[in-house]
Amino acid sequence: MMSWLDHTVRRAIPLKFFYKGFGKPESLKRMLLFRLELSDREKCIKLVDKNHQVNINKKYETGSLLVFDGHFTSPFPHHLPGLLPKESEIARFQMILPKKWKTNNKPVCIMLPQTGDHSYVVRRQIMSKPLAEQDGIGSILLEMPFYGSRKPPEQKLSHLQYTLDLFVMGGALILECLVLGNWLEREGYGPLGLYGVSLGGYMAALAASNWPKPIPLVSCLSWSTASSAYTQGALSKALRWNLLKEQYSANSIYKDLWNIIQSPEKLRRNSAQILQSDTESLKTQTASETLNTKRKGKFYNLDEQTRDFMAGLMDHCTHLGNYSVPVDPSLATFVVAKNDQYIPRDSVCSVEEVWPGCKIRYINGGHLSASVAFHIYRQIIKDTFDQQMTQYDTVNNSQGIKLT
Repeated sequence: MMSWLDHTVRRAIPLKFFYKGFGKPESLKRMLLFRLELSDREKCIKLVDKNHQVNINKKYETGSLLVFDGHFTSPFPHHLPGLLPKESEIARFQMILPKKWKTNNKPVCIMLPQTGDHSYVVRRQIMSKPLAEQDGIGSILLEMPFYGSRKPPEQKLSHLQYTLDLFVMGGALILECLVLGNWLEREGYGPLGLYGVSLGGYMAALAASNWPKPIPLVSCLSWSTASSAYTQGALSKALRWNLLKEQYSANSIYKDLWNIIQSPEKLRRNSAQILQSDTESLKTQTASETLNTKRKGKFYNLDEQTRDFMAGLMDHCTHLGNYSVPVDPSLATFVVAKNDQYIPRDSVCSVEEVWPGCKIRYINGGHLSASVAFHIYRQIIKDTFDQQMTQYDTVNNSQGIKLT
């Protein structure tokens, strides 16, 4: 029934992602090369000044809670100018804290929005307030690039215009989470954690891979890579494949990007090898002819090429296997819907393969029904923070020091 719900709702909503195509090949190349720096934790943390300025615009009390509205300049445009829309360059957030902490720790979880979440309301009311009031865990609600006040005016709702936009969003969030993490530690908060659902779950996992200390992570309704979601699952039907195919076939620069693409998945590696092959039988062929080489006895047509290229791009920028393993993967929990039709898992590496020691929690339902299982997510966040505070010296803000 829940699988049926995923597909039915997907067909009922006229949603189109990447409705203008892949994005400029030159800009895609810049992003693909920058990912090589983002995915190396030691390099990535140097991309953000530890004293990056964070501003608090407003502070007020509501019941037993303190609420702060703040902003800061995203570090992303400093490294890749011109890729992040001007509207997205200022990162805005809301922080919700208990007036009285329950322990000597001051735990704070950075919560990233899921697809379509353009405001703080849902996360604040359903996640942040109960966590602060009942469990003594504060939270920061970060507004996503391309969402809310950070949405470019030409973008339709949550529908990203280009494939490139998704990768820019991820790169910006990785750096912005580092800014917030550094700032929270300067202000005396900790331990720090990350949480997200669906799109936010993917982004939270990428950000966790680059934090230099053990960090609790609760990544819900995501997996090891976004490639299967956009090329196989229910969401794949929301892409304008004819336009993507047309762009891919018309511009050889897209095909040249295979020389940069890195994928832990065997299929994508094979696809790249076809393009890069220099065997005698292929030496005299044009790039277009090479792409039409028979693969495993089956003609490798343009539809397959385009889909493989999209999967390769997604793997390069979102596959956890291309990023540093978190300092302590046992603090990472992936919450998975048993009948998720949006995030196929069987055709790609499992999260356990790329992050040995992480936990997987299976819950009933499909992607849409599980996306509102907030009571489960809150409990897992609490349990993960408890594990962190039991294992590490967090009172002295030394998250990397394991207790004996």
